[in-house]
Amino acid sequence: MNSDTHTDIDLQKLAITLLRYLGRYYKFLLLSTTVGIALGIVLWVAIPPSFESEMMVSSDILTESYSKRISQSLNRLVKEKNDSILALRLNLTRGEALQVGFIEIEGLKKEADLGALERSNSRIYRMEKPDAIFVIKVSVGDKTILPKLQKGLVDFLRSNEFVTARVEQRERKYRALIEKIDQEIKTLDSLKQRLFHGKHVYKSSTEMVPIDPTSIPTKIIELNELQIEYMQSLELFNSIHLIEGFTPFMKPSSPKLSIALLIGFTLGLLAAIGILTLKELIAMAFSNRGTSGSKIS
Repeated sequence: MNSDTHTDIDLQKLAITLLRYLGRYYKFLLLSTTVGIALGIVLWVAIPPSFESEMMVSSDILTESYSKRISQSLNRLVKEKNDSILALRLNLTRGEALQVGFIEIEGLKKEADLGALERSNSRIYRMEKPDAIFVIKVSVGDKTILPKLQKGLVDFLRSNEFVTARVEQRERKYRALIEKIDQEIKTLDSLKQRLFHGKHVYKSSTEMVPIDPTSIPTKIIELNELQIEYMQSLELFNSIHLIEGFTPFMKPSSPKLSIALLIGFTLGLLAAIGILTLKELIAMAFSNRGTSGSKIS
């Protein structure tokens, strides 16, 4: 109980001492914080504004780990002010490349494993993989370069060696599947013609397998539909798909006036307290020196 009362008294003394301190030096503290706020405003005006924006792309080829490596490589060029290489990779001018503050690529969802969907009574397998969504966040000093930067980033991702190799593999796979389906359609169509004209379907008894003649037209239709799907996928196939582009917002993301005012006020207050403390220490030092001198005399 006594300990709690003693603590309350100490806190009251501290509060009273602080109020007396503020009342004694309020003019100097007010002047110092005003100067600090003014300097914060000057700093806010002097610092060039930067604008942040995001765009979303999808890809079933680009991986999240590889996208992070690409982001780190581009950001290293930005930090090193290597505007010539950055401009070359993103198809920008060197002046536009210098306006880039940072580039971040982040995956929104994890990539799913490949799954195989088997077509009934056919030897064709369709590999399906859901697209991964990536958010590309940038900071620029000039928001008018955002459309050009957007195109440069998409083209850069599409022309990446890893992505290009996977695209070529995907293209070869589609062409091979289309050719294989075409062969099976021709085989079934030939079989249907033989059955229609009452000819022998097989050349020898060793080739005979049980087959339902009524199912042949259905199989041909299914294979034709699948072939059309693959042909459309081949024509429309793209490694990187743009979902939403950069938006040029009117207000800059930094510097913020509120933060500049807070920093200016805090620095002004700390500077005032530091000066007053130093003044008191100097006065105490001279006072102690004068007392020691009088004792000696």
